[in-house]
Amino acid sequence: MSDPCARRVGREHRRPALERFAAVAVLGMAVGSGTASGAAAQASAAPPGAGAVASPGGAAAGSLGGVGRGDTLRSYGTADYTWRLESLGGERLTLERYRGRTLFINVWASWCAPCVAELDGVQELYDSLRIGEGADSSIAVVLITPDRRSAAERFIRRRGLTVPAYIEARRTPSAFGLRALPTTYIVAPDGDIVLAHLGAAKWNTAEVRAFLRALALRR
Repeated sequence: MSDPCARRVGREHRRPALERFAAVAVLGMAVGSGTASGAAAQASAAPPGAGAVASPGGAAAGSLGGVGRGDTLRSYGTADYTWRLESLGGERLTLERYRGRTLFINVWASWCAPCVAELDGVQELYDSLRIGEGADSSIAVVLITPDRRSAAERFIRRRGLTVPAYIEARRTPSAFGLRALPTTYIVAPDGDIVLAHLGAAKWNTAEVRAFLRALALRR
């Protein structure tokens, strides 16, 4: 995992449940089929700074190659859909637009080297799921950045990215506990934050796609 870029976040933007991130191994195809006791043991053994992932039912489901090791299962609480955003075209909206869908959120910045390093993989994940803006899909992949709109627009155009991208119109809500960039969240259709991964990772894998599709059934 690449070292994350530091980002100053006040105490009001932290959550106790997110003070420790664990080496994330997103859950595999057998979502909800493992044992919670195994997850608890891994949680107790996880080193400080290690990250975590929770399954739809709070049960272990194996690890995902390419993301990390030592997966632990934990719920990170409920997503705040009031997060105010702005599209590159200037449209103002909130995360409410994506309520009820499985949501993959990558928070990044153009000045953050680890962020830039993983963006192609996020684009590939988006392409592999055949998601288009406004499509009737149960899964949404989005990019959110604190960059100025002009800087983000230039960067995205230069890289040829087509993932729906937004600028923060309001600082990241405390419900997400953002500490540094890049951070990736996966939110279940019912609003549970089931993954919070600090640092760059390889996202376009069969296991990640299977996990997202399994979560989409949780309605």
